[in-house]
Amino acid sequence: MDHGDETEPRRRDGTTSTRRNHGDETKYGEEARRRATTASTVEKEPRQCRRLDEARRRRHDEASEKEPRRNHDSVGDATKHGHIDSALYWIRKVKFESPTAQMENCTTTDVLFQQHLDARFQRFIKVEELFFENDKLLEYCVGAPPRLANPWIGVDKVYLPLNYESKHWVLVEIDFTARKITVYDSETYCIGPRKFERFMEPLSNLLPLLLQKIGFFSKRSEIEHGEDMTPWSVKRRDFIAALPTSKTGVPMSKNLNCNFVPLVMYANEC
Repeated sequence: MDHGDETEPRRRDGTTSTRRNHGDETKYGEEARRRATTASTVEKEPRQCRRLDEARRRRHDEASEKEPRRNHDSVGDATKHGHIDSALYWIRKVKFESPTAQMENCTTTDVLFQQHLDARFQRFIKVEELFFENDKLLEYCVGAPPRLANPWIGVDKVYLPLNYESKHWVLVEIDFTARKITVYDSETYCIGPRKFERFMEPLSNLLPLLLQKIGFFSKRSEIEHGEDMTPWSVKRRDFIAALPTSKTGVPMSKNLNCNFVPLVMYANEC
């Protein structure tokens, strides 16, 4: 074979390939690097945008952590406290299905009631309009939510759960006939006296205004000093000490509401 006249290798389709000399390889290499650099730059842009978004989210989260948390923020996670709502619903259900059962004349709210109450108290402080058309807070008072609740006008007591700074649940008993609020607290040391007083301000201040708005006192003439709009008195009790005990020392009560709800909340203390 004569190697002096070297021919170009042929492809399968019969065409000849073009060999690249060293200069061509340099040129094509630079072109490839340029394209790779361009592609890399295009890829970096969305990454940079993502990093910017992440930085913004971090700044937002840090700013949110610095803001003081309101009590009802904890209630925003109401789904985590389903055992409390279940206990309260059970009471309403028993009363609804067994109206002749030996239970006191009462109803309950749910864990979301506090959210509306605390938000409305801020308007009260700012001397702004308190009540609105289709008012959610007033709907609780007329027995719209929660399910199977009774209107407050037709009961003597209302039981409701309140949460302190996402840490501690207490049970509140509103006694209309005695015009007082009793707080059953399984761990009274969790809330100091001054903090407890501030914690109960929304309910003690707004309760008489709510009752007046729904015409409660005009239909319950047996309640003395009904039209007095001063804040209601609040008393805190360790519910274990407050409940009567049997001969065996086990807490018990003829009042199913007063016995069952605190024990459920105590057993599931947050």
